[in-house]
Amino acid sequence: IKPSSEIINAVPFITCSYSLTFMRFAYKVQPQNWLLFACQATNEMTKKASVHKWCLFLFLLCEVFKFFL
Repeated sequence: IKPSSEIINAVPFITCSYSLTFMRFAYKVQPQNWLLFACQATNEMTKKASVHKWCLFLFLLCEVFKFFL
């Protein structure tokens, strides 16, 4: 996982929606594809962790700027 400062802000949000779309597809298709669902669920969790890390970085960055201003 990259450091927080190197995460491009749009990419994790886009890949989260991509994973959710394929999770829905894996659930709706007959027969249900549980392997694809599990892979996309894992991907979704890791991307949400990246989004959380990026949000914390921005929050802390704002707090540091408030401190110095």
